[in-house]
Amino acid sequence: MTPTRIVERDALAIHDRLLALDGGAPGVCDPGLLASALARPPQHNAYGDAPDIVRLAALYTHGIFSNHPFVDGNERVGFVVGVLTLELNACTFTAPQELATLAVLYLAAGTPAWTGTNASYAIMLGRPTALEAEPPHRCDIWPACRGRCMNHVRRT
Repeated sequence: MTPTRIVERDALAIHDRLLALDGGAPGVCDPGLLASALARPPQHNAYGDAPDIVRLAALYTHGIFSNHPFVDGNERVGFVVGVLTLELNACTFTAPQELATLAVLYLAAGTPAWTGTNASYAIMLGRPTALEAEPPHRCDIWPACRGRCMNHVRRT
């Protein structure tokens, strides 16, 4: 099954809508940076090892976060594009708003251990240690969760 893609027109519409709701400077810094951010997930889907929809959503989020294609609103757009990718491909994002907000802020700030695609993957899963192999579940940035932040994305 080929996942539903987010194209430039979609990202620009999301950017415009988010700026209308929350304010910010309009405009794209470099259209090439946006094209690059939106091209990575389909590339990974075609040539990556065992791609899954959560990983693709994380790639969209990370691409927009790291490329900074917009004058303002890169974090908002990156997060919404990632969640939209999940929703368009039969997944439901159910992470609590507080946890998702903290994760996005940490990723945007470049907090150690919260950089790159793995951190975006954790955001899309709603759990910061989604890729840690060692049990038991341990949350580095949300110690109050006590492991309850698992499985925030479920198949519908």
